[in-house]
Amino acid sequence: MSSENTAAIIEQYVRNGWRLRRVLAIDTDVSEIADDDVQVIAAPFDGLWFSRKRHDGSETWELRRLFGTPFALLTVVNDDANEAEVDEILAEVERNMAATSIKASGKNKFA
Repeated sequence: MSSENTAAIIEQYVRNGWRLRRVLAIDTDVSEIADDDVQVIAAPFDGLWFSRKRHDGSETWELRRLFGTPFALLTVVNDDANEAEVDEILAEVERNMAATSIKASGKNKFA
């Protein structure tokens, strides 16, 4: 995970009203990009979770992959979802990201 490139991606999202919420990382030593408010999670790929509130009170979450061609997946989480429900919704998006990335690369980067 290149800290310069990652910092530029984070800056672009923040400029557009998003908030960095989670860092998915193969190497969880990401102190240069994550502060105390950001959850760092060991994962089989590098990615960033951003979120922002919607006008209807729900929250949009976007998972931005940090390898290969720039790519992101979105999900909307209802405002009344509890933490376990949010975690399950985001885990499903992470599984979809892994599956999409494997298809695109033609190899199983995550095995």
